[in-house]
Amino acid sequence: MTSNRKTKLRRPLEEAAEKLKSQFTRGQLLEIQASVQPEQFRLSAKAWLDYNIELLRDLFTNDEVLQEYLRSDHARTDFDIFADQYEREIDDLRDDIREKLPRLHSIMQRLEFFSNDTTSPQIDLDVTMQIPNNKQMKDDLPLHYASAKTKHQPLALLMIDVDDLKTLNETVGHPDANRVLHAIAQSVRQNLAGRGEVYRYAGDELMVVLQNFELEEAAAVAERLRKHVELLSHAPLNVKATITVGVAAFPEPVGNPDDLEKAADSALMKAKAAGKNCVFRCDQ
Repeated sequence: MTSNRKTKLRRPLEEAAEKLKSQFTRGQLLEIQASVQPEQFRLSAKAWLDYNIELLRDLFTNDEVLQEYLRSDHARTDFDIFADQYEREIDDLRDDIREKLPRLHSIMQRLEFFSNDTTSPQIDLDVTMQIPNNKQMKDDLPLHYASAKTKHQPLALLMIDVDDLKTLNETVGHPDANRVLHAIAQSVRQNLAGRGEVYRYAGDELMVVLQNFELEEAAAVAERLRKHVELLSHAPLNVKATITVGVAAFPEPVGNPDDLEKAADSALMKAKAAGKNCVFRCDQ
């Protein structure tokens, strides 16, 4: 089919489609296009036009017969049928939207309620490090342990010690030492990238909980955290700070998640005895 013939054939069909569209407001059309089945809407419109162009092309052998058909009442009747079919498809989509809108509004209202709910539990943060504190850790650990048991998933703990905090306090003073602790805690939190929870365990110690991490994976995370802390700049203070990490994991090699804390702390002690600024696993 020549380009000119295609143009002549497409124009009356497009006019019929435009006539149909003019029956709806812009808002109604946007509502339809924003329905839960947008692909169905777009494909319906395109398929309707393409299908009928192909149908006309097969029915008519030359332009003269086609032009005669387009001028006849039959063409107008056929276009009305096509338009009715298209309109019914749109009506079906609009009905589908109307059925789902109340459900959507209900979900949105519930989300708004919970976002404004001042009675929801608040996370207890450590003032210095601005990460969850020891109290929050004690509240959360049983939940982490129970989840690992119920879901039959691995769970790892990292016990992190900030090396030589006493010397740091004596060198730069308590306020500046606290700034270093804050920088270390935030470095750990940011480098976990949402894949674990970090808590202040004690004065110079942090704990990291890694859900669904086996021992080797957790040790790799610990080493990455150690390297990032080692590279931190604490300007204008002329100091460097490092961390030492002990790693333990359930169910291998620690058979009970309740024993993870003790196993990770034991690994930390071995790491500190080995010279600090390093990572030790509980099976070493």
